Amino acid sequence: MKSVLIKYITKNFLRAFIIVFFCFYIIIAILDMMDVVRQYYSGGYNPSISLVLKITVCRALLNMTQFFPFITLMASIIFYLTMHNKLELTIIKGTGISTYKLLGFIFIAIAFLSITYITIFDTMSVYSYRYLKTTNINIKYNSQLNENLTVTNKGIWFRDTFEKNSYIVFARGFDPTGTALFNVRVYEFDGCGDLKTSMIAKNATIADGNWRIANCKLITKDGNSAIKAECKLPTKLSYKKINRMVTNPKNVSFWSIKKYVGMLENVGLSSISYQMHWFSRIAAILQMFAFAALATAFCIEKNIRDGSSYTKKLALLLALAFPLHFINNVVIAYGTNGTLPLPMAMLALPITILLTGLLFLKGK
Repeated sequence: MKSVLIKYITKNFLRAFIIVFFCFYIIIAILDMMDVVRQYYSGGYNPSISLVLKITVCRALLNMTQFFPFITLMASIIFYLTMHNKLELTIIKGTGISTYKLLGFIFIAIAFLSITYITIFDTMSVYSYRYLKTTNINIKYNSQLNENLTVTNKGIWFRDTFEKNSYIVFARGFDPTGTALFNVRVYEFDGCGDLKTSMIAKNATIADGNWRIANCKLITKDGNSAIKAECKLPTKLSYKKINRMVTNPKNVSFWSIKKYVGMLENVGLSSISYQMHWFSRIAAILQMFAFAALATAFCIEKNIRDGSSYTKKLALLLALAFPLHFINNVVIAYGTNGTLPLPMAMLALPITILLTGLLFLKGK
């Protein structure tokens, strides 16, 4: 009997979630399609329908990432409203199932959705982001961070350009003070993309708009080499800009972020955006559980079938989501600047909402 009830409740909750998910997705996809068409035609392009549809699907998938907790909230409300209208909650309570057990059945469904979220959906978001990077439209995801830097276990590679010349720079990492790169190789190319010279040095600094490379070994394209006391190359970079050149976290899956954070810290680059992205996924999962508990606390009463009572409760519940979202952003800002530990800043509010929802359920 209990297993049948678990299957019935989880199936109905998942059905409500899927309905709300696709409603949100269709609305976002329509808005994204309008924006994509506008950007293409304002830029003088004539895209095919299939290209517009592909970009729309990818952009909508990326935008949907932030709505999973809110979708869970709406799905919970719809689930309870449907159960009340069919008098199913009365029957369930008559079998001796407590509110906490009912919520536990819903948590089983959310656990399944959470696994889907960080495996299938997160992976699809990464592939969507990578596809959007290859299109010839200036998408907002591309403009967030410069992506001319690659981090490996051996060091960092990045591109630097100045007027007609371009440079490929490799460095083992930043020195402890963060004001110089060590174990540096610089490859200089002319306007045609041909290699002009390569330089090898222990250290390189950026000062007065120039790369200053001391005691460098200069190698020409003919293979001739010489030792110079200092080499100068013009640049528009700074150490702060190099830190900002790290690949967008959306380009790395949830399961690979921890490894990438280790590589960034190994070469002395900031990993804060990656840590925030990783914790944001955990926070989103906690918010899904928290909003389900909060919806249960608001919607479980018997008088929920009364239209005016339900409207008031729904309005109050939805109104709570906006100040909670604002407070969450403020707390995250304190975590970003180091005032609070990042895990505390990212997870404190979802955990607080979850505990509050469970506390409200006491005695119901």
